[in-house]
Amino acid sequence: MPFVCNLGCAPRLRDALAGMALLLSSTATCLSSENPVSALIFGSLDASPAVFATAGVKLAPGGVDREGFAILASGGAGARSERGPVAANGVPTTAMRITGLGAALVGYQWFHD
Repeated sequence: MPFVCNLGCAPRLRDALAGMALLLSSTATCLSSENPVSALIFGSLDASPAVFATAGVKLAPGGVDREGFAILASGGAGARSERGPVAANGVPTTAMRITGLGAALVGYQWFHD
């Protein structure tokens, strides 16, 4: 199903969100029960006058619920429409503020009972 942005967001934001969805779905498809790597997919959506969506994945060779090394990666994009200065003809202008976020973390996880 194609991504449709009805909130007036810019084409770049739409393309970024669609790319993140495609990346996460292909990652989940590659991780089968025969592969010892397990994954946890997460995401969030903030929808108000400003829209921001984040998606990410946690990969752990030994399992996301066991001690060992883990990799977390996430990416997000957002858009906000803002009022600009009034033009010479008296009409207020608007501007679209685009925000992007990317993060990666490699670490060791352990559990204490």
